Amino acid sequence: MAIIRANQLADGATLDADICIVGAGAAGITLARALEESGLRICLLESGDYHPDEKVQSLYDLQNEGYPIRENFMSRARYFGGSCNLWAGRNMRMSRIDFLKRDWVPNSGWPLSYEELEPYYQHAERVLGVPAFSRFTAVDAVPHIEPREKQLFAAEELDPTVALWGIKPMRFGKVNKSRLRRSRSIDVYLNANVTEIVPTPDGRAVEHLVVRTLEGKQLTARARTFVLASGGLENARLLLVSRRQHPQGLGNQHDVVGRYFLDHPRAIHGRIRVNDSVSLPCLTGIPLADGKFQLGIALSEQEQRKARVLNSYVSLEPALSEMAEKQYGRSINVMKVLLRHGYAGKRTSLSRIDTSGARDLIYLLTPKEIMPHFLYRPYAMLKRKVRKNRSVGHLTLINFCEQVPDRDSRVTLSDERDALGMNMLRLDWRVGEAERHSVRHLHQLIGRSVEECGIGAMETSPESAAELQFTDASHHMGTTRMSDDVREGVVDRNGRVHGLANLFVGGSSVFATAGHANPTLTIVALTLRLAEHLKQNMRPA
Repeated sequence: MAIIRANQLADGATLDADICIVGAGAAGITLARALEESGLRICLLESGDYHPDEKVQSLYDLQNEGYPIRENFMSRARYFGGSCNLWAGRNMRMSRIDFLKRDWVPNSGWPLSYEELEPYYQHAERVLGVPAFSRFTAVDAVPHIEPREKQLFAAEELDPTVALWGIKPMRFGKVNKSRLRRSRSIDVYLNANVTEIVPTPDGRAVEHLVVRTLEGKQLTARARTFVLASGGLENARLLLVSRRQHPQGLGNQHDVVGRYFLDHPRAIHGRIRVNDSVSLPCLTGIPLADGKFQLGIALSEQEQRKARVLNSYVSLEPALSEMAEKQYGRSINVMKVLLRHGYAGKRTSLSRIDTSGARDLIYLLTPKEIMPHFLYRPYAMLKRKVRKNRSVGHLTLINFCEQVPDRDSRVTLSDERDALGMNMLRLDWRVGEAERHSVRHLHQLIGRSVEECGIGAMETSPESAAELQFTDASHHMGTTRMSDDVREGVVDRNGRVHGLANLFVGGSSVFATAGHANPTLTIVALTLRLAEHLKQNMRPA
């Protein structure tokens, strides 16, 4: 098998396989690799090439008419390896409560449990090359934890969250390129844009996909089973534009496709003054031989039930002075342009650098996020040794919120069309009062707990959270949500689109709720579960 550029094939060519996967990102590549030894022939279609390209990237342009999202920021990458090409590598598991039906969270509940997904989380951690989550489940056993950090989580109201990084962020395209090129069962097609899903005459299954290139060629992809793995927004668009037999699009008999769009509303808000000689290594991040970890602060399940709030958490980062913020922010912006991380082509340039988002960059692109592990580990160890008897000074709170799944938070098709003739997406993201109320409640408990534990004092009022302005986290979820009830979801518990026998969806678009955890680890875990389901239910032709 091989990696082939579709624009070099003859116009009208047909691609044949047992399973056709759309999108070579975290979900698509993981699925192809997991099916590699099954004896099934796999076709993996990728819109882009090996590197970002302005014209290809513009196919992701959308119109935003809802809550503001970041401007001039490439939140999705349309080239081999997908959006993980831009990813800083943070991995978190969702919580048990995220999968449950909660009477205070409308439209909550998954058709599967955390316990069902847990073994796939373990496998996903190995795929992503991060330390095993099991090493951090008991607070007393967490490496390097200080007594005051233990005391903070001794109360019933607060629980630690665990964020994990590998030695390097997983770049799925780069890591798997050679293996895919040598594979005997996987064909990868670059520059292959799926523009329509065509059902069989009876409308009960998918017959083929229409594949186009930007050079004007049209191909046909045929398979026994099809899997959409092109991201939290694009999966919904492909279903919505496929209206040959169904005027509302495929899988959309109850007008659910594109609805319940979720992100993680994020805000840099809150400040803690840390007492002298207090060390908080786990709350500010620790390097390990095989990666890095950091504890965050979240509401316990018991407290969420008692206060009827959402599952949100804060990450703590050392606060910088205004001057340091300005200089650091400018440096990061320049480096992002020079390295083209987060951008394609000429979407930004040194002459157009905007420093208005400097604070956002500083506290999300911290040394542990951007420094190579071989440099960060000695840097962090030396810093701990030098500052052993000194206070960390002030800490800034980075807030990540769960969202209420809202039917009116959605993507729809615009009348505008892209270079392939496909309708562009229109995004209407909704963020409500429940998110601010949950942040406010969490800040109240953190303020009280850090004083009681002798850590320090919250310098910002919890009430000020009512005025905070969220930004998006570029975590696009929920638009083809999972539910066994066809009236409430697009796919069933196995990721199969309701009403279509051979069409499945992988990735964050199937999330029924989002919790507070960034989605990559859960995407990979769900993909490994889908691979097992397909292997059990398909045999080589």
